[in-house]
Amino acid sequence: MEFNQFKEKAFEAALKNGCDAAELYFVEGDSFSAMVLEQELDSYSVSRERGLNLRVQLAGKNGYAYTESLDAPEALVLRAMDNARAIENEDDHPMQGKCEYRALPKRECRVDAASEREKIELAMALERAVKDQDARVLRVMRCAVGSGSSLTRICNTLGLDAEGEERIAYSYAVPVASAGGQVKDGFAFRVDDGIFDVDGCAKEAVARAVAQLGGAPVPAGEYRILFENLAMGDMLAAFSPMFSADAAQKGLSLLAGKEGEMVAAPCVTILDDPFAEEEYAIAYKKGNDELGEKLDSALTQLKEDGTLDEIVDHWIGDDADQKSYTPDDSVERSGTLVMATNAEFPPYESMDGDKVVGVDVDMMQAVCDILGMELKVENMEFDSIIAAVQSGKADVGVAGMTVTPDREENVSFTQGYATSKQVIIVRKD
Repeated sequence: MEFNQFKEKAFEAALKNGCDAAELYFVEGDSFSAMVLEQELDSYSVSRERGLNLRVQLAGKNGYAYTESLDAPEALVLRAMDNARAIENEDDHPMQGKCEYRALPKRECRVDAASEREKIELAMALERAVKDQDARVLRVMRCAVGSGSSLTRICNTLGLDAEGEERIAYSYAVPVASAGGQVKDGFAFRVDDGIFDVDGCAKEAVARAVAQLGGAPVPAGEYRILFENLAMGDMLAAFSPMFSADAAQKGLSLLAGKEGEMVAAPCVTILDDPFAEEEYAIAYKKGNDELGEKLDSALTQLKEDGTLDEIVDHWIGDDADQKSYTPDDSVERSGTLVMATNAEFPPYESMDGDKVVGVDVDMMQAVCDILGMELKVENMEFDSIIAAVQSGKADVGVAGMTVTPDREENVSFTQGYATSKQVIIVRKD
């Protein structure tokens, strides 16, 4: 069934069954990504998603229902109505009626229109260009091209009917350069038509890498420093855990007890509302429901008995001692759980000598204590984790991994075990 046909039937069913209004929010899109290594295709992903959310207003209440299939509009309406009846308090979010929007010019995204073969060849050309830029380039650690498009449409029985389309294409390269016993990496990231500037992207990535070669300590003193925008972003990120309300309330932040006090220069303020929230969860192979249930049960136990909070407190906060979780020696173990991770995301996972440590490792060790299994940690490139889980090379993927629709196309996820929030720091007017 086409969307317009589904819409008409859904709206008709909603009004016939006594709803005051009904609204559909529809999104469909596709994505592509390809990573190359030594002129060979290393990883490849193509996905297409579609989702539709129905909202009905019934006796002053809003009810919602979601589907990915455009086959049964009447059943979706009835589900939404049942959900509306279950709400105790009235919802104060009215539907928007018909209105006019300024038409935005559509930009052509040439890469998004290219064939998959052409995109892969573009990634290979970028890798070659990076290697040819400078003799000090040892290898290209990552080199990828991706694209995606999405169409969003919202319409209701009050006359609103609007849609918007987005297209994006990107490329990035991460070269590794070496000289005088030093090894440094750099990167470049291009979006939209800038992706075609292969030589420019390669030149920027290599320049960032070789610029770090030959660095040496400087004498202590006062210096005037000009920070690159990316460096300033990293510096602010180092302080971001202090701004967590949760950390402040638990006494884990330097800002605890300082509500109402000025803690920064008058020209700086912090927006209290997060613009991005990411939920981290454990990835496991689709169809392995038995393992998924065991993992969910173990996570629930760790949350309820406080073990998970204790693990986090050892790694995050002003009083963090970076002390790893101690496995329970009394547990009889049978079998091994292989965990794929990428040890480049402290405090969730990082290298301590030749050992991977952090929140995720400790959490999975605690999970294995409950399951009666040995834990084996495999460190790999982040982009290889899902493929490792899919192929059975690893049982789980745990690397501060956000649950996204694209990833859910390839693997299953447990309940979330951590939520990351981002805020924007802006200059006061």
